[in-house]
Amino acid sequence: MILRWIPLKSVGPFNFGSLIQKYYGKFCLKYIPDEYNEKVGWDVYGISDEDIRIYFEEGKIEAVSCGINCIYNDMNMIGMKAEELISILGDKPDTVETEELSDGLHEVYDFDNLGLQIWTKKGIVVTAICSGYCDE
Repeated sequence: MILRWIPLKSVGPFNFGSLIQKYYGKFCLKYIPDEYNEKVGWDVYGISDEDIRIYFEEGKIEAVSCGINCIYNDMNMIGMKAEELISILGDKPDTVETEELSDGLHEVYDFDNLGLQIWTKKGIVVTAICSGYCDE
């Protein structure tokens, strides 16, 4: 599935703020238990054979995580160099943090006013987490 990101609005067919019922049967969503989600109170669903996670709170889409493709300006953010993506976004990250995961160090860039968080490994974007909220 090709996922086009429209900042603060949608990722592919998934509109932020929409109810889960709209998507549940159409995409065969599968519940994914996750310790972090219990802390924030979100339910997470994935799509079979896709590296897509959809985060719901009170039945509404809060965020979408993409690990294979997330298209912005006709370019796939996944696999792009972080510096190149920052240039395309035309915005500097609000924060950059380093996280240690089982597969090594990752840098996490937050773009609060775009509702975007990117995870990179060795300078390459491996995950984009998009939401419908911006911090102003």
